[in-house]
Amino acid sequence: MLDALQFLACDPDIAGASAIDSTIRVDRHGLAYRIFHGDDLLGEKFNVRGVVEMVQGHVFQLSIDDLPGAPVLHAACLRRGDRRLLLVGDKGTGKTTLTLRLLLHGYRIEGDENVFIRHGRVVARPRGLRVKEGSIRLVPELVDILPQLGYLTDHLDQRIYNLDPRLLGLDWRIEEGPADLIILLRANHGGYSSIRPVPTMWLVQEIMQEIGLREDARGAAIGAIVSLCSAANGYDLSLGDHDQALRCIDRACDHQTS
Repeated sequence: MLDALQFLACDPDIAGASAIDSTIRVDRHGLAYRIFHGDDLLGEKFNVRGVVEMVQGHVFQLSIDDLPGAPVLHAACLRRGDRRLLLVGDKGTGKTTLTLRLLLHGYRIEGDENVFIRHGRVVARPRGLRVKEGSIRLVPELVDILPQLGYLTDHLDQRIYNLDPRLLGLDWRIEEGPADLIILLRANHGGYSSIRPVPTMWLVQEIMQEIGLREDARGAAIGAIVSLCSAANGYDLSLGDHDQALRCIDRACDHQTS
């Protein structure tokens, strides 16, 4: 159980107020595991994976409670110099693998899964990078540190690793700020990579497909999304060859800087 919970390990540097300690405890109870947050019983599970998923969901809910009303965008968040870019794409488009390649190319990571949007700005939800076993061949630099990584296995018995970027000698710091570029990813596995600019309203429509909204704050959330997209340059990236994709994103960042 302790080894499995390393899959949730996450301790980036975060700008802002100091963190508050809070204890989540897992107790064995007969054939089941009981999960507590403080004195409150969250539930019972009968296997390790169920415990990890419950703890993970609870921590995510705590993040949502910290930012009530803020829409949650499924996106990776990176920095290049003083510029912030978001990579937005469905599962299976290669977002995490591209994020890893960008890190090794000199970009800095803030998060690879979710960002909260408020007042036209974004802040990444703290979470380690989740790297599928099949992606290791595309990022061979990870091979030497695999024994240090917590992992779970999926329904195909393939490992999913939890990666702290600092194990690669990289910085990991999260702070709230504007997004300068928003890049929509389209899978083109085995093909070429190409990038093109997109207009703001088209960007908003596409972003909405990757957003989680609270019904009680829907109007304000949509306003925050429009504000975010209006202040950023939007691009559509057909993601095939990774070296070509890196050059495409470099050019987009250079154009933003100029």
